[in-house]
Amino acid sequence: MTTTKKITISGGFHNASEITIRAKIDPHGGIVLSPAQAKRVGNHMCGVKGCICGMHHGWEIEGSDRGELSEAFNEADVKSFLNSSANR
Repeated sequence: MTTTKKITISGGFHNASEITIRAKIDPHGGIVLSPAQAKRVGNHMCGVKGCICGMHHGWEIEGSDRGELSEAFNEADVKSFLNSSANR
């Protein structure tokens, strides 16, 4: 059984290029991101300090669905990356 899943994310407000991560599959459903993975994706998609772009608005996601990815961000406990208006 596969224990990881490849997810590619691009687009968004800043029209970011593709970034690919390999997320762990949770045996109870969904995916698991480490805090470092969530931070890497957040910085790639919007590295502008103090930006209020809405962060995951308009992301093009392959290999996962938006709800599953949002839940993984929440569980990684990096709420500042879901709200990019927070200064980094």
